[in-house]
Amino acid sequence: GHVPIPAERLAPLLAAVDSGADVALSDTSDSLGLFRDWDELSRVKAFINLSLGRPDLLANSNQELPCAWSAKALKLVGEASLALPPVAQQAAIHHRLNIAVCRNVSRGGAGSGNRRADGLHAANKHAAYAHLAALKA
Repeated sequence: GHVPIPAERLAPLLAAVDSGADVALSDTSDSLGLFRDWDELSRVKAFINLSLGRPDLLANSNQELPCAWSAKALKLVGEASLALPPVAQQAAIHHRLNIAVCRNVSRGGAGSGNRRADGLHAANKHAAYAHLAALKA
């Protein structure tokens, strides 16, 4: 990531993996508010998770940094798949890995503060396409 995060805020991710989670995601759902107020990228993330059988993940994605992966998960999914984080998350769901969501880690809300009333800007469009690639996979 390009934004520094204090080590103590990373502790929940590491603790989750140490306690048996294969993947630990930063929870961004608190900042979303009502569904009608969600940005388009958050809606795409939630749709993908729902479509893959994990509605409990809401709009949480390993696209949002920080996140943590166990060695087992990296070996099973493959490090190269992290080049498209949503595809890696799809693979983790496909392999029925234990995915945990950790609160109070993220630096901001889903979409990393990229919300715009007039739709998705370029970075969010790329992220949306990556999530759709995960659904296709």
